[in-house]
Formats: sequence, structure tokens, C-alpha cells
Amino acid sequence: MKLYDKNLSAFAVTRASIDREGFLFKRGEVNRSFQRRWFVLKGNLLFYFERKEDKEPLGVIILENFTIDMCDDEEPHSFKIVFLGEAGREYVMHADSDEQMEAWMRSISSASYEHITMMVAEMQKQLDEITSSASSEGRLVDVGEPAAPSPVAPPRQRRANPFHQSEPPPAGPRLGFRALHEELGRVICYDRTNWWERRAPAVAQLIEL
Repeated sequence: MKLYDKNLSAFAVTRASIDREGFLFKRGEVNRSFQRRWFVLKGNLLFYFERKEDKEPLGVIILENFTIDMCDDEEPHSFKIVFLGEAGREYVMHADSDEQMEAWMRSISSASYEHITMMVAEMQKQLDEITSSASSEGRLVDVGEPAAPSPVAPPRQRRANPFHQSEPPPAGPRLGFRALHEELGRVICYDRTNWWERRAPAVAQLIEL
């Protein structure tokens, strides 16, 4: 998607709110060969530039209502972002290694507004359980340093796609009150910085598909 909004272009080149950045190879829409592009992920906006030092992005991919999957039939270390709905737009990219591919897929799959909202709801649920339990027992909630989590065995490697948004996030160790409170606040602040979500109708008019 090409950009015609100067404010959005300016936001793309600021150093604030960067979740991941780096080079990926993106398959062209007209020329079907892969082209090396500099990508910057901010919330659920994935900007891409021709060169790292460029001051204006070539375009942006809005990460909502999509699936992400590996595509072994393309270049090595490749994956695709497929948007749901009538348009069914698809972006195919590849990284320089499996490690980079998996890191990008993990970041992209967690970038949607829906995923962030789900995280906030789950953290709020844990926080409510902690405070409710402490209240029923007539004691203060311990706000000291969180206890060290129990050791967790590393996940078994598999080629099945672990990044579909339809799959719930894996359960991790329960956090202490302070860690949970700080994490909840961080995610809420992060969510609020995605100001473009409130301007979605205006942005949509300024983006050429």
C-alpha cells in the first residue's frame, strides 16, 4: 500500500514505538522477483522502505484480519501474510535465516489490535484473581519482587505453523502482582500509542491499495 498521508510517513521514520526492524525480501506485485527492503514494525503498522536510510517509506501493511504461515514452496526462510475477506491480498517475504523468519513471524502475528486486546483481557483476569484471592483471605497483596517462574522445558521444534491468530497464546508462568501490573500498564500504553486505529476511516482514504 502506498502512502499519501504526511503524518503517517513522519510517524514511520521516528525512532519511537519500534517493535522490530530489519531487512526482508519482499516479492513484488508487478515484478514477481524478490526485492530487498527495510521493514519497520510499529504496533500493527508494517512499513517498508527501499533503503534503511530513506526518510519516506514505500508503503505500509496494516496488520489486521490476516493469517501468517510459512511457505516452503517459495524461497528458503519464506513466509506469507494473507488477508481475509473478499480481497484476499497476499504478501510473500523471506528472511536470511530460519531464526530471522521465526522472529518476524512471531512479532507480526502478535501485532494486531485484536491480539493486544486479548492480552490485556487475560492480564486483567489474572490481576482480578490475585486481588480477589488476597481480599477473601484478609491479607495485603504482595507487591514485592515477583517469584522466579518455574523452569519450562523448551518447545519441541516443528514445521507446523505456530503463528495463526486463531490459536490462543501458550500459557506462560503466572506473574507476581508487580510484574503483572507493570506488564498490563505497558500493553495498555502501547495500545494507546496506536493512534492510527482511531483514525482508520481517514487513513483508509489516503492509502492506495
